[in-house]
Formats: sequence, C-alpha cells, structure tokens
Amino acid sequence: MNRERETEPRAWAWTMRGKCAGYWDELVLWDCHGQPLGRRYGLDIYAPDGTYLGELMESNRLAVNHAKIGLHGPAFLPFPSRPVSDIPPDLEPRHLPIGYEDFPS
Repeated sequence: MNRERETEPRAWAWTMRGKCAGYWDELVLWDCHGQPLGRRYGLDIYAPDGTYLGELMESNRLAVNHAKIGLHGPAFLPFPSRPVSDIPPDLEPRHLPIGYEDFPS
C-alpha cells in the first residue's frame, strides 16, 4: 500500500447482523484487528488457502451462502498484519435471505 492511499478513508464492511467485519483495501478484506481475512473474486470472498468465506451483499454487508460452503477459489499469500484504529460502530441489522447465514465476525 502506498503512502497516498494510507490517508484515504477505509471502505468498512459489516455482517448482515450489523457487526463490523473489517475493511477493504482494494480486493483484500482485513478484519478489525488488522489481519487479512480474504480476497474478493467477483462478489465471493476466499481465505488465503482458497476456502470460500462468504460474499459481498448489498451496502457493504457480508453473508455466507450455504450453497457455496466447501467451494475453493484461488489461494494467495496472506499479507502481514497491520494496525487498525477508529473502528466504526455496529449498524442496524439487515434481513438474511433464505439460504444464507451471517458472516463470522
């Protein structure tokens, strides 16, 4: 990440139940403790080992599609952890569609 981007506001993501899940740095999802969770391919999110984690829903909300549990996508080398400050508050919960569960937080 270059110096110019360090000053840009983070694009935060929340679970469907409204818990802060982390933030996006381009296509990489980082948790609220500065650990890399996964990388987005289309709307799907995969862990560094390629395991399906969940997907991006409306309004930067995350959920897990039951039909995709067990899928594998491209693996990637995880990035080193980084410090996180100013974690945003939780949001109002949203309805989980049938066949989905909340993204782990």
